[in-house]
This record gives sequence, structure tokens and C-alpha cells, in this order.
Amino acid sequence: MILSVTKAHKRMCHIWLCFLIFAVSGIFCGEEPRAFVPVMPSQKVHRFARDFETVWGALVTILEFKDIDIEAIDKEKGSIITDFIPIDPKSDFGKSAIFPEKGERIIDKAKYDMTIVVTSVDDNQTSVEIIVNLSKYSRSLMSYYSWKDQLSSGFIEQQFFEELERMVR
Repeated sequence: MILSVTKAHKRMCHIWLCFLIFAVSGIFCGEEPRAFVPVMPSQKVHRFARDFETVWGALVTILEFKDIDIEAIDKEKGSIITDFIPIDPKSDFGKSAIFPEKGERIIDKAKYDMTIVVTSVDDNQTSVEIIVNLSKYSRSLMSYYSWKDQLSSGFIEQQFFEELERMVR
């Protein structure tokens, strides 16, 4: 009888040791929270010194070139809604766009979609507003994976505006 208790006790010690190693490694591994500054309203809108047709054409060309699926498009209203675009959280782009929250340890995948509104200001000026909706599939140390929404930092909008600016020059 003493021998079987000793084996059970050894097994329980091994289980607790494995759990402790797992818990400690989870604390020290994973993404470190970084300073997050949400996008300012002024960062979502950019004016171009071009007419509506030029900006609209460049915008559609960029979306096609990047192979971004369009969920809805209405040229009369000047609106485009994209389908979700996957992001690799470990890529440079992903690290700049996705921010881990406090206690969040693993970000497995991420995605975003955009709502783009193009408005003619006058014959030679066009305004473009980009609203980015980010989601990340992540978990904290002691929870399950789940999709969580995240505010945009403005990085995606800035990248898109820079590309559109180069295209309309």
C-alpha cells in the first residue's frame, strides 16, 4: 500500500511541476504590451489636389493591385467597403498595426477591413476618409482564444494615404 501511495504522490508532483513550468513560461513568453495611441480623427482624412475621378481611379487600382476584395462599392456615393484583409501579426506590418493589450500573451492572427469615403471638395480637390476596423485572434495566459476588436493606431491609414498620394502624382 505504501508503494502505491508513493507512485501516486510522484505522479501528482510531476503534474504540478509541468503546470508550474507551463504557467511560468506563459508569463515570460508572448507579446509585450507597447504604448498604444489610437488614431486621431484628423489622421483618418486626407485631401488630395486632384479631381474626384483621378483619386477614385487610383483608389480602385490600388485595391485591385493589392488583391483586396471589395464587399460593396458605390461611385455615386463615393464609398467602398472592403472584405476582411488578413494580417500576419509577426510581420513588420502586423507588428506596427496590431498592439498587444496588458495581459494578452499570444496573438495568433489578425484581420482588418476598411470603409473608404471619397468626397469631391471642388474641381481640383478630393477628400478621402478611411475607417479601419481591426480584429485580432488572441488569448491571455489563462483564457481561450477569441476574436477581439482593436482601435486603429493610424498606421494602416497612413500607409494607404502614402500609396494613394504616390499614385495620383
